[in-house]
Amino acid sequence: MLLQEMAPHRSLFNVLQDRLETFPTKPFSSDVFNQIFLQITEAMIFLSEKGIIHGDLACRNVLVFRIDETEPKQTLVKLTDFGISRGNPIYSKLDAVTTVIDTIPIRSSPPEVLQNIDNMSMNVYSEKSDMYAMGVFMWEVYSNGNLPWGNIAKEFEIRQKVINGERLSRPNNCKSDSRWELILKCMSQKPNDRPTFSELKEQLIDSN
Repeated sequence: MLLQEMAPHRSLFNVLQDRLETFPTKPFSSDVFNQIFLQITEAMIFLSEKGIIHGDLACRNVLVFRIDETEPKQTLVKLTDFGISRGNPIYSKLDAVTTVIDTIPIRSSPPEVLQNIDNMSMNVYSEKSDMYAMGVFMWEVYSNGNLPWGNIAKEFEIRQKVINGERLSRPNNCKSDSRWELILKCMSQKPNDRPTFSELKEQLIDSN
């Protein structure tokens, strides 16, 4: 069993979808979004320092404890669901790494993972593969929690697009050119061209 805190507002996906339904033309402010990005980035820095790859960074795996539009810094979210984490000593002890790696979230995986999907090599997973997913996560937030590549049903088509260098389109809610450039940087084709989570934190603070 997994015991965790109860998040009164459920997942970030739920919050974004509820907001869209209630205020379809008024998304949360950029300050609220930035606080969410900062807090998840800080969580990812902690995991990276422990040598853990999350492997499934997405809105559905972010729990919302508080959204404060008046005082955005009072917003509180937490990262959850380490079910397919790589490098976690818990899985090593259970000899379960080879089983959890079979689960791959195609819609948020980077090209190096999608290229090696058949041989399931652990070598393609790194902080930079999580960084690609962070870029997709930020796209999700600006897209009201929409499914990445939601207009494409067949995941092998998504796989080919990403491997060939195609990326998600800029969401309407992402008004800042510099923010969109940062998101694209996170989703760079080559892992070394993506920032680390520490570098991402600095850029998010600078743009705050």
